[in-house]
Amino acid sequence: MDTHILEGPHLTSKADWIPTELNTQKEIIDWLCDNNTNSKVGLTIWIIEDSTIFFCPVKKVKGQWSYKKIPEGEELISYSCPLNFFDIAEERDPNWRDIVREYHRRIKMVNDVRPERDKYLKEKFILTLESLNPKRKLNIPYVVTERINRPIIGRYKDKLYNVPEKWIKSIEREEQNAVPSRKT
Repeated sequence: MDTHILEGPHLTSKADWIPTELNTQKEIIDWLCDNNTNSKVGLTIWIIEDSTIFFCPVKKVKGQWSYKKIPEGEELISYSCPLNFFDIAEERDPNWRDIVREYHRRIKMVNDVRPERDKYLKEKFILTLESLNPKRKLNIPYVVTERINRPIIGRYKDKLYNVPEKWIKSIEREEQNAVPSRKT
């Protein structure tokens, strides 16, 4: 299946990579998540230090497993921070926290319509898309689902796209020949 990727991983932080002596990605993730206030979401690590939330991406740099500590307020582009962290850490960027709450709302919305595992979805949905990052505009306004289980595949103008859940602003059941209403 030929699909177009709508978003790729990229980090714009000026924070330096911190090298470790650890040998594997799993070791560095386990080491970063060594207490109750740290959390792993996929391969994304969130930690709280000195009442501040940090996003900690992990990658190999010059042959060594390394990580960055990017604090809340430094133009974070990741939004999977656990919501319970907001009750623990001081608020440094209310706009980013609003985006994180919207991210979690969107994930829940998608999961509410996603069928049970291993069931084939015959029903189609129209997914209205909008980037959570106000600096990034999407080239496509909506897709019609081909598949809503992970990864979500949607069609727009005869092309298939992988659709990140965080870009799904709203979901409507597809009616025959329907296109989403444009609400501004």
